[in-house]
Amino acid sequence: MEDKGAAPSIRLSKGTHAVLKHKAPWKAAMATPIDKYRLTFALPWEDQLLLGTTDEAYEGDPAEVCCGKWRSCTTPSPAI
Repeated sequence: MEDKGAAPSIRLSKGTHAVLKHKAPWKAAMATPIDKYRLTFALPWEDQLLLGTTDEAYEGDPAEVCCGKWRSCTTPSPAI
């Protein structure tokens, strides 16, 4: 972070996620590396548990990310 000439250390990615209701509140997040670029995670979010993985790099506009074959790109995600 001190080196102004350093390359960015973050990148955009897209992945698969599940949102679950939980019975007891989670007070911490957890991330587990799969390989050099991917990880799985569990995050408490909005009184729910967000489980997921980063599956692949994404280089496009974040406002235009698409769900691929599972859902039409024009179908909005349901509100959570």
